[in-house]
Order: sequence, then C-alpha cells, then structure tokens
Amino acid sequence: MVDEGYHIISLFINEQVPAISADVVRAFKVPFSVIDRNIEVGSISSTVPLELPEGDYSLQVEFIRPSSSGAYEINVHLNLGGCDFEVLRADAEIDAQGEFDIGAVPAG
Repeated sequence: MVDEGYHIISLFINEQVPAISADVVRAFKVPFSVIDRNIEVGSISSTVPLELPEGDYSLQVEFIRPSSSGAYEINVHLNLGGCDFEVLRADAEIDAQGEFDIGAVPAG
C-alpha cells in the first residue's frame, strides 16, 4: 500500500490463518499454483526465493495499520490448498477500484 518507509513482513507457510484483526486495513486472498517447486516472494526492489511442494495454494495478504513507530506491517500466508479470489477487507482505495481483472497468467 505504501512504496516507501520501513516495512515488517511476516511470512507464514502452511500455518493456520487466524481471524483478521481489527488493525488490518486491507486483506485479500488469491489462488496460485506451484509447478516446479520454486517461487519468489518480494517487491519490485528485492525478492526471496522459496521452494514449496508442487500443488495449488492460497495466498492471503494482510496490510496492517502503521504502528506508533511508523513501521508498516504485512502478513503473508501461503497455505497448500486452493481457494477463490476474495477481498477479505477493503479500504477506500479498493472500494473505489470496482471490479478486478482476475484472469492473470504467471510470468515466465
């Protein structure tokens, strides 16, 4: 949601996803498939390679309201098992966007 500043990103792999807390301002869930066991998680400026078992996954991302220190927190949940695209919590920017193009094709 914010391009600059200090960010704390927590990555959870195949862990139970807790209920969305009141501090989450935007959250969504999208399906994806792992075909060759290798994926990368990251931003435009840096990535982290991961190796996961092949299969269908759900990716849930939660953007948390900035803390008093000004840090932005993001929770990323990668869980084996398919899902449908879903906006779990929308902020004003998401509400204003309207429909989403959910027919993306993997890079490569």
